[in-house]
Amino acid sequence: MTAEPAATRSALADYLLRLAAPSAPAAPEIEVAEYDWSVPHRFVPAEWARLEAFAADLAERISAGLSGLLQTELSVGLRAADQLYAADLDTAAEGAGFAVALTAAPDRPAGLILLPEANALGWVEKLLGGSTAGDAGRELSTVERSLLMDVAGVLAEAISAASGAVRGPAFAHAERFTRGTCELPGTDTDDYVRVDFACEGTEDANDLSVVLLGGEAERIAAAGGPTRSPDDVRGDLRAHLERVRLTAAARVAAVHVPVRDLFALEPGDVLTTPRKLGEPIDLVLADRILFKGVPARCEGRYAVKITEVNPNDRDAGGPG
Repeated sequence: MTAEPAATRSALADYLLRLAAPSAPAAPEIEVAEYDWSVPHRFVPAEWARLEAFAADLAERISAGLSGLLQTELSVGLRAADQLYAADLDTAAEGAGFAVALTAAPDRPAGLILLPEANALGWVEKLLGGSTAGDAGRELSTVERSLLMDVAGVLAEAISAASGAVRGPAFAHAERFTRGTCELPGTDTDDYVRVDFACEGTEDANDLSVVLLGGEAERIAAAGGPTRSPDDVRGDLRAHLERVRLTAAARVAAVHVPVRDLFALEPGDVLTTPRKLGEPIDLVLADRILFKGVPARCEGRYAVKITEVNPNDRDAGGPG
């Protein structure tokens, strides 16, 4: 049993009215991941992996530099690397012992070297051939201050060398230090990368730390990435675009039909198009005709055999 013509026309009219009425788009279903606002998220995984590789190389360079300065075997290993905001770094750096400022060329505030007091005094006294037993917190002599800056110089050279190995910026240390406090080089809203190292081979094996402004760490992470030419980048973009799926529509012709005639259509009626038999049909993408072709058959399915590419360019006088 088929529907009555009046009922069919009524349903068609309702459908056209619904098409004409504005409707709010359906909200897409989005999987929301928890975002930890308490820590910075400056680096993508590949960049963070390069920073960890830089830190591991830095540990080896610090080991070699301090062993040479102290004339003893000293092993320094990477303990942890973290991203912190200024407020959290202030808390983490309390009681750090000695802090030496780092700059990046040409004279850009870049970070800090944090030296635990026990290690720093132990290394200074080793250079003097003495002992610091019971001397924690005492005022340092001019010679001791100079030797402490020698230790800071070795650390700064190691940082600069590890950065240079990945084409990162050069670093230098300030010729002074603070004790018991640390003056952060950035603002209260800046983010930092703190790298902690575990020192072995001394009686006091506390950590020493290198703190870098997020922007300086980002320069190292970016410099350590693969070098790519503009042609390589364009090739990657093209390869990505070529994998994107698009929907193309085969259009025989457009027919303008009055609404009253549309309501009167019944099975068996014929709509005549302005396109003549034998003329190519359009292959349309995003309302633009990109190809022309002729109807064909392929493995029992409707198909379109392409006969012309970019017909719009030809019509505009450009290359066909």
